Amino acid sequence: MVATMTEALPAWVADMLNRRVTVEQVLFDVAAGKRLPLTPDECRELALKLGIPSDAPKPGRFRLGQRVTKLKGSSWTGKVVGFYSTTLTPDGVCVESENEPGSVQIYPAAAVSEAYDDEGAAHG
Repeated sequence: MVATMTEALPAWVADMLNRRVTVEQVLFDVAAGKRLPLTPDECRELALKLGIPSDAPKPGRFRLGQRVTKLKGSSWTGKVVGFYSTTLTPDGVCVESENEPGSVQIYPAAAVSEAYDDEGAAHG
């Protein structure tokens, strides 16, 4: 049996794509003159359809490539190269050392913070 595209996607993604297609069709119809221009209320309604569903995964606090440093204990500064999630650590980051390239440690996101240079500027 061949799975359709929506069967392979999480439900929240399929829902978001379906809502997006609905919004695009309305906009195409307006552009083609098949319907009257949208009222402010209709615009607001369409914009709300494009919102992120409440069951979508929440983005973490760090980005790939962002420079971070460990807050306590041993020192470890480097760039975020990945993310992980476990039962005990739902928001974890993988950090590659800037002093030992290729060496990676994993930490709960709460154990690291954005790293700044000597002038106080963030990089990454």
